[in-house]
Amino acid sequence: AKYDGWVERVHVDSVGKLVGVGEPLVDIYSPEIHQTQEELLLARRARQELAGSGVAGVPESGDLLYRAARRRLELFDFKAEEIDAIEKRGTASRTITLHAQATGFVTARNAFLKQRVTSETELYALTDLSTVWIIADVYEYESAQVRVGQPATVTLAAFPGRSFRGRVSYIY
Repeated sequence: AKYDGWVERVHVDSVGKLVGVGEPLVDIYSPEIHQTQEELLLARRARQELAGSGVAGVPESGDLLYRAARRRLELFDFKAEEIDAIEKRGTASRTITLHAQATGFVTARNAFLKQRVTSETELYALTDLSTVWIIADVYEYESAQVRVGQPATVTLAAFPGRSFRGRVSYIY
């Protein structure tokens, strides 16, 4: 999160779970975000009221205030559709849902109910495991047979009966 707050709901509560792009991870209550949404709604009302003013510069001032309030939410990573939804609803949301920015497996979970979070808090680590590195030990007498670029097949005790194909990319 780019803001401080408290975790109010955890959607993904286990390491090892596969999540997709856009999937909800956690709901956070942030007084700063709530206030920023309120400011947007207030700026929108002011823009509408000032739009009919015949005084030079007043309608433009209302528009500048409104655009600045929208921009502040954008800087907190709100999408245009989310900001439009706040305006359509006419009320500020108590919580903000953080969504997965990429597809991957949860390899670290640091989000817990009622936890205080800051902009430095890493709530989740998502890892793309579609490509993995395997480090293999090769006996000295077999080392002359291994070359960079050659195909390799790996079997793992964790997956009996399955083999995985790869390519030697580096020899240390």
